Amino acid sequence: MKKLLLALLLFTPATLRAGDDVQNACKLFYSELKPVPHYRLSVNTGSLHSLSDGKKYRGCEVVFKSNEQLMHGSELPSFESPEGSTLYRAGWRIDEKYRADGAGSGSYGIVKDAVLCLMHWDRYSWLNETGEIEQSELINITVQCMSLGAEGQR
Repeated sequence: MKKLLLALLLFTPATLRAGDDVQNACKLFYSELKPVPHYRLSVNTGSLHSLSDGKKYRGCEVVFKSNEQLMHGSELPSFESPEGSTLYRAGWRIDEKYRADGAGSGSYGIVKDAVLCLMHWDRYSWLNETGEIEQSELINITVQCMSLGAEGQR
């Protein structure tokens, strides 16, 4: 029994730290999106559904919704963590195995230590009746962050 209690005590700080790292990641992305004009910006935590595969995960997500008229001239931050960027200097690296692009939508993942954040964005486009490309005014971003160890190295 003592060994079990000792193992739990040793494991608990690592679990709490991983949870804190995930929450801190969502706080970071929330703070980066907050200055961009929007009509919705929220953080959800706990048991969530992945936009990538529909499976449940424990972590957090930042949901950003805006449109061209609101953003008028504002730019969205890039979370791809290119070399030399603030995210890159903070230890975030893009992981190309999570990249998926489509017509007017896409996703990619960045990793720091044992935290994975998946970026999902969409701004739908379509061909109108004359064959010209049109693009929605709506701009949506959802950042979903989770512990890599807790969800089995997605």
